[in-house]
Amino acid sequence: QVVASKDFKTGYLCGFYAEAPDVDRDVHKSDAVRMAARDCIDRIKKLGEFKNISFKPITEKKLDKASGVIATLRSPALIFGLLLTTLIIQAAKNSINPIVSLYIRQLLNGHGNVVFISGVIAALPGIATFLVASRFGALGDKIGTHKIIVAGFIAASIFFFLTAFVRNTVELGILRFLVGFSDACLFPQVQTMLTKNSPAAVTGRIFSWNQSAMYIGNIVGPLLGSFVSGMFNYSMVFIVTTVIVLINLLLFRINVIRNLQ
Repeated sequence: QVVASKDFKTGYLCGFYAEAPDVDRDVHKSDAVRMAARDCIDRIKKLGEFKNISFKPITEKKLDKASGVIATLRSPALIFGLLLTTLIIQAAKNSINPIVSLYIRQLLNGHGNVVFISGVIAALPGIATFLVASRFGALGDKIGTHKIIVAGFIAASIFFFLTAFVRNTVELGILRFLVGFSDACLFPQVQTMLTKNSPAAVTGRIFSWNQSAMYIGNIVGPLLGSFVSGMFNYSMVFIVTTVIVLINLLLFRINVIRNLQ
């Protein structure tokens, strides 16, 4: 009722303001402006008076620093292992981005529409991930999310290694599409494990740390790919990426799987 009456009053004032030029313009316009301003202030104050809102912000005194957040974690090593996993996943994925179009140009030997083919091949992993991510999530709920992640690491290492030896863009496109399946086993499942192993009170900050790790990987990956391709060749980027994925698998087993309860 309060909101309805306030809305009615605001509408009335707007109409009153629009009608003002037809009467005593100065008096009516000044009164309307003052009344509308007071009404806006009243409405802002009323926003804090609703009692049916369940959200309760954490006060500054109750908001722990990073050390306090870590103290609430059941297994800090597991959480930081997952954050490291996110960083390396993103670094491995993005190490290839700077050289994909150049690699395609090399495979085409100067023939064909490099820009169009590069766009199609770049989109293939995303299409595959979109198709199967939810299914892998459901499978992880049944057999264990960590098993899905391990399978994703193994599959990604195989696909990246084979990509270093492709002879044409069709083979490259097939392998990049398959990489999308391994991607669906990794980053979404890492987020799932973070959710399952983080207290509800600090979930937001854990996910913000995960985002930070992701963006660090986004920085490190392209720099690494550019450096390796400059020092060696395009195929070597995929081999180095394979090694990074296998290292990530090893670290995941040490930091995460051993700490699962």
